[in-house]
Amino acid sequence: MVRRIEWDDLRFLLAASRARSITQLAREQMVDATTVSRRLKSLEAALNVSLFARARGRLELTEQARHLIAHAERMEEAELGFRMEAHKLQATPEGTVRISAPPTLARYVLAPNLPRLVQRHPGLSIELEIETANIRIERWEADIALRLGPLSDANDTVLARKVGRLAYAIFGPTHHPMPERWIAYPHRFSQAPEAQWVERELNGATPSLRANDPIAMAQAVASGLGRALLPEIMGATIPKIAQHGPTVLHREVWLLRHPELGTTALVKAVCGWLVELAREGL
Repeated sequence: MVRRIEWDDLRFLLAASRARSITQLAREQMVDATTVSRRLKSLEAALNVSLFARARGRLELTEQARHLIAHAERMEEAELGFRMEAHKLQATPEGTVRISAPPTLARYVLAPNLPRLVQRHPGLSIELEIETANIRIERWEADIALRLGPLSDANDTVLARKVGRLAYAIFGPTHHPMPERWIAYPHRFSQAPEAQWVERELNGATPSLRANDPIAMAQAVASGLGRALLPEIMGATIPKIAQHGPTVLHREVWLLRHPELGTTALVKAVCGWLVELAREGL
């Protein structure tokens, strides 16, 4: 007999099916691997069904799990539809809007300009998620997302609009001679134009540092560790770094939202503010 299952248990099952590894699932759930393993075993015991085959940390779905996940996904879609309909009923921009953005845009474009938005709409609250990876708008992991570069997997469940361009230039330290060595991006970012540009400059040489956080890269530049290709908007706020030479590349900035949220006062207000910021500073 199947014990009572909570909706959070089904969310966890869906997250496990998409993560496909205990380590990745633990990272997404912000718990340790032991907790993930214990919760999976508890869920299997509650359902009296074997859900995953575990091998070297990998999670492989069993045939029974695939059948159950199809039902869980329909429940997830129903919940999403319910929440969207509730959003549409709001006539004034009051409530919470979740924005996902990469670190540079979140810290140097959005956060400093939030007072303007909140003063304009006092009933509005923002949840700002700083993400280096792209979130899934179609699964409503955020209400609005900013991302660098166009959608490679565009579909009719996401509306995308180019709102600006982010300029990149070479930066060096102000209190040290210009270093010869580079501070580069991690290999897993090899598809990013800025990472490719630096790799061409390296031409096989080893960088002094690889980092996925532009703040850490800028601080390393300031210390004299190396030179780096960084967004130009960082130059005015990060001390002890200076731009050397003109812009060398641009990244397109895209605004994404779910099409069914575009009619809500909340999302309209925030999208309008984001477009304003892009026109002013990108």
